Amino acid sequence: MSEKREREVFPFPRRGPGHFPMHIERPKDYGKTLRRLWQYLKNQRLRIALVILCVSISSLCFLLGPYLIGKVIDEAIIPRNLAALTQYIFILTLFYLATSLFSFLQERLAVLVAQHVALTLRNEAFSSLHALPLRFFDTHEHGDIMSRLTNDIDSISSTLATTVTQFFSGLVTLTGTVVFMFTLHQKLTLVALSAIPMTLLATRFVFRRTREAFLAQQTLLGQLNS
Repeated sequence: MSEKREREVFPFPRRGPGHFPMHIERPKDYGKTLRRLWQYLKNQRLRIALVILCVSISSLCFLLGPYLIGKVIDEAIIPRNLAALTQYIFILTLFYLATSLFSFLQERLAVLVAQHVALTLRNEAFSSLHALPLRFFDTHEHGDIMSRLTNDIDSISSTLATTVTQFFSGLVTLTGTVVFMFTLHQKLTLVALSAIPMTLLATRFVFRRTREAFLAQQTLLGQLNS
């Protein structure tokens, strides 16, 4: 088995027993990494489309809730219109039930997609281990191999199950919020949006620190498994 084959399966730096990697390499090409990941998601396209649909519906229903509450105050509570109040309460109940239902469906579908990808990755990695020579296991810590098969794949699964749905939910929520804000009051919307640059800088700072802590955690997990 060639060294190239070994690096394709487990791209660790070569070392002797007792030496642990103190650095986890970043992907050299994020686009290529995402394309490779998409190969595992292609047969889950229907579920992914349903996840995006559920995310969009639940986010829109969630956004319409405060808007309808404002209508309740203006058109039912202040004028003391009991008939309108009863009607709006019924509509609000339907909207929040729909939000809960579609939120449950999106989480359920996202978990199914993530677990399917994790199962496929583990099966391929396990099959690849059988094709590797003994030299590979002599020059790589067992804890590192186990970490790749368990912790790293679990991280991919968790990312697919949570981060992806949060991304689409945040995108729909942000877009809908900006549209509603501009509809209600343009000047106040511009004032609120002026804080976005500071928020992005803070997010970038937190992301860097979080990523460093995550890489350190994965390294320690490899050492612990060894």
